[in-house]
Amino acid sequence: MTAKSRRGYTTMELMLVLAIVVITGALAVPLIENMLAGNKLTAAADVVKSRLNDMRTRAQESNEPFKLSFAENGNVIVVEPVNAVGDELQTQRTELPKDIVILGCNAINCEDGSVESITELVVQGDGTTGSPAQDFEISVGSGPGDTRPIIVRFGRDGAIKSSYANEGGNKP
Repeated sequence: MTAKSRRGYTTMELMLVLAIVVITGALAVPLIENMLAGNKLTAAADVVKSRLNDMRTRAQESNEPFKLSFAENGNVIVVEPVNAVGDELQTQRTELPKDIVILGCNAINCEDGSVESITELVVQGDGTTGSPAQDFEISVGSGPGDTRPIIVRFGRDGAIKSSYANEGGNKP
């Protein structure tokens, strides 16, 4: 009697492989979601930095002050001339990625370290903030409970940088 050669897999083997695939997928989904959330947050910080650069450039080109403010619950950035507020032709509105908002904007006094919450940032026609003793920080995150927001800093020297909060300046 000769043994017949096997021509396929048993149902049990197929079920075992399927179970392994399902378990691996279930473990991978949260990791992928966290990775994508970090990408959205970094993209939002890049949008804020771009708008700050645009505001400074537009102020210098027109020699007029421009302001950056936040609208619609903090997920829209508005850049517009101070002297033509509401002029839709000169107003630039940028929406942040879904589920990402501006958590706050602060003016930091570099002489005494005091912090003041502000609702808008104005850049003068010469490209400076008009306040040589202040830096400005804009916090970007997924909501008030976000434990790892990104801080975008607009320095009194005109430098625009970003880093994760509470991580010693690690760049996103």
